[in-house]
Order: sequence, then C-alpha cells, then structure tokens
Amino acid sequence: MRRVLIIFGGVAVLALLLLPATGQAQQGTPSTTAASPTPSPTPAPGGASATTAPAAGAEEVDGRQLYFNNCAACHGPDFNGTSNGPSLREVGGAAAVDWVLRSGRMPIAAPDQVPQRGPARFNPDEIEAITRYVGSAVGDTQVPEPEIRTDQETLNEGRELYQENCAACHGVNGAGAAIGGGYDAPSLLPVDGRTVAEAMKIGPGKMPVFAGEQYPPEDVSKIASYVLTLGTGDNDKGGFPIGGRGPVAEGFVGWVIGLGLMVFAARLIGTRTERKATDGHDDRVDRQG
Repeated sequence: MRRVLIIFGGVAVLALLLLPATGQAQQGTPSTTAASPTPSPTPAPGGASATTAPAAGAEEVDGRQLYFNNCAACHGPDFNGTSNGPSLREVGGAAAVDWVLRSGRMPIAAPDQVPQRGPARFNPDEIEAITRYVGSAVGDTQVPEPEIRTDQETLNEGRELYQENCAACHGVNGAGAAIGGGYDAPSLLPVDGRTVAEAMKIGPGKMPVFAGEQYPPEDVSKIASYVLTLGTGDNDKGGFPIGGRGPVAEGFVGWVIGLGLMVFAARLIGTRTERKATDGHDDRVDRQG
C-alpha cells in the first residue's frame, strides 16, 4: 500500500509541475481590448475591411486636446518625435496609435520606461478620437479590420500561414516565447482580430512587418481567424498540451520526468533476490518486493 501511495504521489507532483504552464497558455494575459471601439467597417479588397478616419470634426478636436495633454511631450506637437519619443509619421499611422492605446502600452509614465501590455488608460471614445486625429495628421488613417471566419478551410489555411510566419516566435499555440537578446514574443492569448492585423501591419518591437503585396488582406484575415482559436483546446488533439512550450519542454517531460517515474515505479514493485548462506552453499530465495 505504501508503494502505491508513493507512485500516486509522484504522479501528483508531475501534474503540479505541468499545470502552471498549461494554465498560462490557456488563460494568457488578460485581454485589454474587450472594450475597444468597433467602428462600422468599410469594404476593402480581399474580404477584409478597414476603418478610415473622417474629416475634421468634433471628435477630432477632442483627439487633438488629448494628444497634446498626453502624447506631444514625447512625440512632439508636429508628430516628428523628440529625444524622449519616436516620430509618429513612420510607425504605422492610425493602426499603430490604436494598437498601443488599446493594449495599454501607451502612454508611459517616463521616457525610459518599457511599454507593457495592460489595461487601457483611455476609454474607447478617447482612443478613437486620438487615433483619428493622429492618423489624419500623419496621412495614414487605415485601421485594419480583418474578416473573422470559422469555416474549416479558412482555419486550415490560417494555421499553415501562422506556422510559417508566427509560430517560431509566438509558439505553436500562441503562448509566447523568448526570442533571444533579452526579448520575448508576447502571448497571443487572448487577443482580438484587429490587434493581430494591426501588429502585422506595424511590426511592433522586434516583430517584422507582415504587410504589402506579400501579405494581402485575405491572408491577414485567415491568420487572425486561426489565432482566435488558440488557447481554446480545440487544437490540442494529441493529448496533454504542456502549455504548448514546444519540443524542448515536451522532451523534458517525456524523458526526464515521465521515464524517471516509470523507472522509479519499476524499482518499487519489481522482484528482488537475496543471497542466503546454508550449509556452506549460497541459495537464492526470491522475495516479493
């Protein structure tokens, strides 16, 4: 009975080791985009859509005031940047502004602070106003709005595109991973379609830009559609996902922990032999372990 309890205890320890990684992969970073504005999209080529900032109006005036109160000190009143912040003319226009504001990465408290994903500092109306104002001023008002589809053909094609372009950094299940040089590719769990499309357009941080003729809107929509299925468990058909950490983590669990527990269990329940001297001869007497 004691040996059985030891074996079950080992299995329990293995489960405790794996649950944190899996939980992180499925829960991810709390979404900061659920309250993001969703303007009415206008048709765009390739089955996707994009919102466009309108001409100057009441919302534009509010956006201007918000920009000068919260952004101009670092990015400049003319959007050309300062010693404390980059120019906003070459970073991706309205899409970049919308991305950093909805994800809570901007504004930051100090110029040397590293932007971190978190709760948005502005409400949806304020984010939309700033986005429209800056987008109109720098001449790039396009905010991508991918077409999210759930048919199997779209998801299969999206998975192939994701594996080719995204999985190397963000992981096979979008849980994120270290990419070297002190940088981490963030988790995509959870995330919304617009955020995926915006990140592909602007290439934030060390991420390359996935835009132009090589990545048409229909491909962006397929990738976004597939990314939304990550973390739901629908793609884990082969057993325990182990947080989707890749072959290194899976190999460690399989060889070191899994095989180690099997050897330990075999040693506990296996047969031992004992050498006993009788009349000058050695006899082997089996004793069940």
